[in-house]
Amino acid sequence: MNSAKLNDWMHVLGIFAVVASLIFVGLEMRQSQRIALSAAYQARADSSMTLRMASLESETLQSAKAKVRQGMGLDQLTPKETIVLRERWNAQLVYLENMHYQYVSGFIPEEQWQSNRVELTSMLSRRPEWRRRMVDNCNLFRDSFCAEMRAATERIKSSD
Repeated sequence: MNSAKLNDWMHVLGIFAVVASLIFVGLEMRQSQRIALSAAYQARADSSMTLRMASLESETLQSAKAKVRQGMGLDQLTPKETIVLRERWNAQLVYLENMHYQYVSGFIPEEQWQSNRVELTSMLSRRPEWRRRMVDNCNLFRDSFCAEMRAATERIKSSD
């Protein structure tokens, strides 16, 4: 075999090696992306559980929620209960706004956001006076999330 032919075969072998390494890098990147999405999903689940567990630990919040469930107006809550309940709802809105951001950024699937959309609608439907206040003050959030809050409000009004 002359040196020109050997040189040609070495080039072909080099091209195959480059293609194989690019395929390997692509597979590694896809695996890394899946791992990152799984870690983000776990972080969201942990955040949600922390928020829910903190609610269970607060006697004031439990008292406020029980009163609201019994049909008492917000004006019948103690000032401390009102503050704690409002902060809990604000924390829930921040959580949902973050979920919406991740949804529009493509980090969570449509199915997950639909579940969160139901949660948002349910949350806004509980107390009409707070719903108005939340929607009126939604400028604290991104415009697209405010639009989601307004759409949830419309869904609530149309089902009444």
